[in-house]
Amino acid sequence: MRVHRSGCRPRTMGEAFRKEGVDLQGAERCFTESVHLFRSVGDDYGLSGALGNLGILWRQQGLLRESTRNLAAAEDIFRSLTLERALAWTLREQAVISRHHGEYTSALSELDEAAALFATNDEPRGMA
Repeated sequence: MRVHRSGCRPRTMGEAFRKEGVDLQGAERCFTESVHLFRSVGDDYGLSGALGNLGILWRQQGLLRESTRNLAAAEDIFRSLTLERALAWTLREQAVISRHHGEYTSALSELDEAAALFATNDEPRGMA
């Protein structure tokens, strides 16, 4: 993967920054650049991952409105591309936000669908 003008390999570096928690601003910058790059070249697969990762980062930072918007956009793409594992993780993230807002019926529905997708796709980490 090529390095973008900002000095990051957008999505990969963003994931590393977010997972390690060492540079959340750097993670946000990389994910945001990834969103723009994937949109500009019409790569829905890459775009869905970048939107999802940015949504996770924002949820972790308490930016729930922004997170919800990105996760919903990622969900739409995952469904259209039939990316079930990615969809399952996105639904799990959305359930966390639904629970935070006291929307327990929505959270349970999202978790049920995610669990079924995790089971169907042999994703034990998601099932845990």
